[in-house]
Amino acid sequence: NPTETGYKLGVASKVGVPAFGPPLPKPPEFPKNTYFRDFLLTKILNGEQAAFHSPFIAAKMRKTRRAHLQRLVEQFCTSDTKF
Repeated sequence: NPTETGYKLGVASKVGVPAFGPPLPKPPEFPKNTYFRDFLLTKILNGEQAAFHSPFIAAKMRKTRRAHLQRLVEQFCTSDTKF
């Protein structure tokens, strides 16, 4: 119906990212309402968590964390700093 506003949703993820929910309904069509908003937010958050379990993403996160820690050490530690 052209007078109604709705959405069709598709999901894609990088190879190696585990599947995440909630599953899409068949057909993946949603009316514009709070259910769609909640579904989409849940899907996005679950997708982010699933990406953290991907070896590719996890390696990038470790590299970034290491670089940040190294920068902190260089900025705030001196040779006489004791841990």
